[in-house]
Amino acid sequence: MITLHAVSQVSGLSPHHLQETFKRFVGLSPKAFCDARRIARFKQHLRAGQSISDACYAAGYGSSRALYEKARKGLGMTPDTYRRGGKGIYICYAITESALGNALVARTEQGVCTVLLGEDDPVLIRELRQEFPAAVLRHKSSAKWKDMKSCHDVDPLLSKFPLSLQCRIFLARIWNHLQ
Repeated sequence: MITLHAVSQVSGLSPHHLQETFKRFVGLSPKAFCDARRIARFKQHLRAGQSISDACYAAGYGSSRALYEKARKGLGMTPDTYRRGGKGIYICYAITESALGNALVARTEQGVCTVLLGEDDPVLIRELRQEFPAAVLRHKSSAKWKDMKSCHDVDPLLSKFPLSLQCRIFLARIWNHLQ
C-alpha cells in the first residue's frame, strides 16, 4: 500500500503540504479519494466473477475485516448481496445534471450503492439495471441531490487533467459528499 509519507518523499513535499495540496486540487483528502477508488475496484472485481475474498485482496484491502468495515457504507449493502446483483434490496435512484454530464445516484437504506456519469438517461438506467439485475429499482426526485453540483467546484488546474481522471475525481467527490 502506498502511504502519504512514501508519496511525500517522492514528491519532495512534506506529508502535510502534500495532503493540503491534494485536497485543494481534488477536493478530497488522499485517503477519501483512495477509499472511493478501492470500493470501485472491489465492485469491478465482483462483477468480473471473482469471489469476495479474491476481490477483497485484489482491490487492496488488507483483510476481509477491513473490507466489511467499509462495505456497508461504500456499497450500500453487504458484499454478498452486491455479488448477487442486489437480490432482495430496494434501490432508489435519481438523475441530475452535473458539470461532467448527467449523474445517476442510487442508494439503499444503508447508503449510496452507485454513482454513474453519462449523457443519456436511458443508458444510465440500463447501466444501473446491469449492475443490480436482481434489485427492485425505484426512481425518486433528485431535489435532495441538487447540491451535487458543488462537487465539481475545485481548483481550475483540475480541468487540465485527462477527462477520465476528472470523472474519477468527480465520482469520488459525489460518493464522499453523499456518505
